[in-house]
Amino acid sequence: MKISIVSDFFFENEEYSLFLKNFKSHFNVITVGPSQNCDFVLEAKKIKKDKVTAKPNEDLIREAICQTDMIFIFSDKKVGKIAKKVAFELEIPFVMFNLPKFCAKTLFNSAKFVVCEPKKVKHLQIQKSRNIFAFNPEKEDCFEKFSNFLNEALKYYKNYFKTHPWAEPKPKLVYPDNPDDHMMHVKRTKHKEITEKFKYLNKNPLFLLLAIFMRIFALIVLPFWLIPHARYKIFGKENAKKVKHKGVLMCCNHVHITDSLLCATRILGPKRKVRIMVMSENMDIPVASTLMKSLGCFPIGDTFGGMKKCNKYVQYLLRKKKPVLIFPEAALWKYYHGIRPFHKGIFVYAVKHNAPILPVVITFRTNKNGRQRLVLNILEPIYANGRDVAVLQADVEKIYRDFTEKFYKKYR
Repeated sequence: MKISIVSDFFFENEEYSLFLKNFKSHFNVITVGPSQNCDFVLEAKKIKKDKVTAKPNEDLIREAICQTDMIFIFSDKKVGKIAKKVAFELEIPFVMFNLPKFCAKTLFNSAKFVVCEPKKVKHLQIQKSRNIFAFNPEKEDCFEKFSNFLNEALKYYKNYFKTHPWAEPKPKLVYPDNPDDHMMHVKRTKHKEITEKFKYLNKNPLFLLLAIFMRIFALIVLPFWLIPHARYKIFGKENAKKVKHKGVLMCCNHVHITDSLLCATRILGPKRKVRIMVMSENMDIPVASTLMKSLGCFPIGDTFGGMKKCNKYVQYLLRKKKPVLIFPEAALWKYYHGIRPFHKGIFVYAVKHNAPILPVVITFRTNKNGRQRLVLNILEPIYANGRDVAVLQADVEKIYRDFTEKFYKKYR
């Protein structure tokens, strides 16, 4: 059995260091704490009176314990709370060690299995819902009995996670056979082809006034709807700053109805208006098509002349150092965890105009209540650097696939 021992403090204490040494002789252990002696060193700047004053690194803790069978939490402080959160997210059984000085109700009340010193048994037996093990390493059969105790915990949590709220059966999303087919179907008027006559630069004063109003609405009012609806979180904003004063091609997988709004308003800041390339059919949606245009959406041309004019418009935007958002997967597949084949359009623009690609990978995390939380991961900008379109497309697609596979191994 592979066990992660998690603590804020006991690696700096001789008594618990001896316990750990004894414990490691019987189990395959990964230690997680602030000391230089452990396998994964947390980013703790200062240790004072057995308390870590700096905020522990959650990703480092997750990396340490995600491949273990059991988490043994020695601490009710910062590291212990993060370990408990990760245990629930990754469905890893955990047991708590009830220490005389460190016994926080908020953490220990959720622990079904508690290990304690022999003198603490009577105090804990009042709580009938617990399974208690009095750990006494001086007894010869202590570790054998403790192994049985941990196996009981494994069986219990195996059934517990099956009945957990996020394990409730939900209607499965049925994805089309063709990766270019949309999952969502909206009422549209009769399709009008986007030809060379389409106005990509609309200078009508009323339209420009509407565009200003919709931009203000998107920046101020929409967040109040997006935060509870998408429950999004953004990582890697420092990468977006690297293309601050450049014409950039934003590349994103199309997996949520709000992804275009989030990418357009939450990544490059309020000062930069993002233009969004959309399918020509979206211009047939009554009312919504006008609002989309005012927010910066423009369609792909249907005819040769329309496509040529669209390409010129993209060239104009990049030359003016404007950001352009393109979904290389084209179709929207809600909550899809994989990466579908990319279309080459964005990579043609990147090679032809020597423009950087800013990859935005959207992934999902499941909360305790079973809801999907949107995570926008902004990666390092990618430059063509002499690569042709096919090679650049394959390289970027591989980056997306590798990132999503690695992400979903750590998060459910």
